[in-house]
Amino acid sequence: MRLLPVIDAQGRSTERQILSGTLALLAVSLLPTLIGLAGGVYFMGALVLGAAFVAMGAQQALAPSLSHARRVLLASLLYLPLLLALLAFDKA
Repeated sequence: MRLLPVIDAQGRSTERQILSGTLALLAVSLLPTLIGLAGGVYFMGALVLGAAFVAMGAQQALAPSLSHARRVLLASLLYLPLLLALLAFDKA
């Protein structure tokens, strides 16, 4: 029984979703500064963290491998806590 609507043996759909998800997170993470909830420290930190996350996602999308996938997983586990810590630090 197939549970997924799309069966993608090459993983191209997954790679596109990784890249689009990281790009969306980058855009959304910059919004607190643009609406006045955070300052410049948060903006620069969010930009650096987001760019690193997008770079790791792009690396996985361009050359899929188990080691690149693990890096993306580790980056996803670290990204949000670091972003929230930056937000707390910037507001203090």
